[in-house]
Amino acid sequence: MMPQVKYSFPHQYHLALDLHHAVTDGICTMKIIEIIIPILDSVLDGAHVDSKQIGEFRDRSEATSVEVRIRESLEKDPHMLNTLLEERHKIKTSVPLITEIFGKPDEPSPETYAVTPQVIDDKLLQVFNAKCKRHKVTFNSAFVGVINVALMELAHEAGVARDSYIITHRHPVDTRRYMSNVTSMVWGYHVVPMTHTTTMPCNARSTFWENVINFDTNFRDRINTMGPLQERILDTILQETKPDLKNMTINNLMFTNMYSPRVKPFGDGKHVQLTKTFGYLSMSMTHHQYCITGILTRFREQVQFQVGYYSGFITKENAARISDKVVSIFNDIAKEVDEKQ
Repeated sequence: MMPQVKYSFPHQYHLALDLHHAVTDGICTMKIIEIIIPILDSVLDGAHVDSKQIGEFRDRSEATSVEVRIRESLEKDPHMLNTLLEERHKIKTSVPLITEIFGKPDEPSPETYAVTPQVIDDKLLQVFNAKCKRHKVTFNSAFVGVINVALMELAHEAGVARDSYIITHRHPVDTRRYMSNVTSMVWGYHVVPMTHTTTMPCNARSTFWENVINFDTNFRDRINTMGPLQERILDTILQETKPDLKNMTINNLMFTNMYSPRVKPFGDGKHVQLTKTFGYLSMSMTHHQYCITGILTRFREQVQFQVGYYSGFITKENAARISDKVVSIFNDIAKEVDEKQ
């Protein structure tokens, strides 16, 4: 419990939210956590609880219609379709860099676990955000750059040395951006995963922002051209002919960024204080396309990074090494003198 809160709020309770992806995604989860505090404050005050509707629930019908059009367009160009399928097949049969670094543990009864979340230093966070703004890249792209450098340094330490590294991650993309007539919060599950592969030079640490700019440009281009929806179609077609590909682990991790510099802090209520958050995402039913998660979330005035892992893919010790290395690289990049200053 946060020591600065404990004196005034001595009673501590645990609230577990079981949020199913059939009807909610990360955007909904953060909104639910945000509105719980004022609701509980109103109850304890004996005040009227605001019953005003927050947003609207939508299904995936719009995205599904787009996917139908994408498939029809691809099937009209067999050469392009075959080229894309070959590229996708190559990705879906690749070996994650993390497996090359650590190998696979001999775990008879694998389960999902989580490393203790690490709080990002707020001052360094502000410096890092300012650097992102100067280089005209998103915080998301820059943090992926941090993760990539961390994995490359772990590879060097393990003796996996090469001129460049091919790194593939899974990114949940919010498809609300493709919806029409959005005027308020849209509830429902509207995230579509997108794998993104990056080739990183061995000197990526010394050319960090240059590599981030390249990643940011490519990542934005894929999103703006509905890359996540196209990927769903390609995977569907591959699954029809090569069903065994579904069980391949191809991603180093799934990076979920639920933090934005534009989102105001929450959790500091009148009667109720949020003192700790801990996320758990079971990976035993994901067909193992990813077995590690890296999640950034807002925690009051702070931001925390949490690594989750499947023990059949990586050990607790090595998952903790990834978490420590990512935060260490983040701190170093934030502290380095930026040539654009």
